[in-house]
Amino acid sequence: MSHALKQDFLPLAYSDWPAANADLPWLVLLHGWGTDSSAWESCRAWQEHFRVRTIDLPGFGDSAVSAWPGIALLLAQLEELLPERCTLIGWSMGGQIATLLAKQCPQQVERLVLVASNPHFLAVDHWPGMDADTAATFRNLMEGKGVAGLKRFAMLVAHGDLRERHVMETLHAHSRQAPDEKALLASLGALESLDTRDALKSLPMPVLHLLGEADQLVPASLAKTLRREYPKHAVQVLPALAHAPFISDPQAVFNALHDHERKHAVAQRFSHASGDYDAAAGVQQKVIQQMLQVMPALQG
Repeated sequence: MSHALKQDFLPLAYSDWPAANADLPWLVLLHGWGTDSSAWESCRAWQEHFRVRTIDLPGFGDSAVSAWPGIALLLAQLEELLPERCTLIGWSMGGQIATLLAKQCPQQVERLVLVASNPHFLAVDHWPGMDADTAATFRNLMEGKGVAGLKRFAMLVAHGDLRERHVMETLHAHSRQAPDEKALLASLGALESLDTRDALKSLPMPVLHLLGEADQLVPASLAKTLRREYPKHAVQVLPALAHAPFISDPQAVFNALHDHERKHAVAQRFSHASGDYDAAAGVQQKVIQQMLQVMPALQG
């Protein structure tokens, strides 16, 4: 079922997949640059475990009629589409936007999952990423090339993956329509300029970073930096997968989601138990102090 939300000049299209059970938890999916929500079609099996909502970012898919807005307006529009509580998954540029959305709506986002997403897409200082010369070449390949440019991009997304041809063919097959060219370039500018590194440090919810070992756009070496900068976050590198691991192996990505949820649940139970132990220890200390106070009187 597809819908469109309109506020001011910005309509955003979204789709709710048929769910196996109305009581299942919500999963909201944000696609990456140069694609639309149909990129998630390989993950249809997830609807057995979640209520799934996919959103087309402005200029892409069924939101193609919309211009790319400023980030504040975009976040406001996305906030309107968030369920009361959900796991939010962002792929590539969608991960940067998802991070800012989670910061803005922590009461609605109970878990954040970033797939093949670099908080700072371009390399800077000691932060791994795409170097400036490659980024400039990439932009030149996209400008004025339309569908031909996106086909080249699909090749980059798929390159090195264990199922490279499958990923490339899937991206071509599922794309509903060519994105608006102005939105394409404007969103590319957002991808290159967004910096969500500080925002990630302030998030209260559990965060999982999933990287592809063979990714040509977001280096797997980023994992070491993420573990250093965000020690409370979970970071996993998926072997033999590239920039679209959920297309190549949706089950591997689902398994990572499930394992992360299970480990977080165990950690929460341990934390609650630890609190009970601390409370019991406090009572025990008070009892010991009271006993020590009355002992001199007993001895006398």
